[in-house]
Amino acid sequence: MIDTYRLGLRECSYNEAHNWIYGAIAFAEEAGIEPDKSFKITQYMLEEDNDNIPLIEYDYGKEGKHTLVAHSRLEASRYLPLLEKNLGKGNFDFILNADDDFDEDLDDDLDDDDFGHSKH
Repeated sequence: MIDTYRLGLRECSYNEAHNWIYGAIAFAEEAGIEPDKSFKITQYMLEEDNDNIPLIEYDYGKEGKHTLVAHSRLEASRYLPLLEKNLGKGNFDFILNADDDFDEDLDDDLDDDDFGHSKH
């Protein structure tokens, strides 16, 4: 059995889940990031995003600022250009959370600002 308390999960209403999902999608789209292709199918598990669902606004990002947490340089290279194009250089945070040897070797060869942002 999964210990949902330790994972930080909690039960929520449908309206909360609906607003979290569609709010996160809208926040990501501001940065030029589209939903995963699987959402084309899974979106039908949700009701249409319209006025029938009461709007609940949530804060996204880190302190409201778009923040990319990349797990590899490859992933970072996919999303950083989108963020810079849509949000502007310096208008988002970037964290590289790589844990494989390949990324560590690259990390040694690159300066902190090779992507235009400092690592945290």
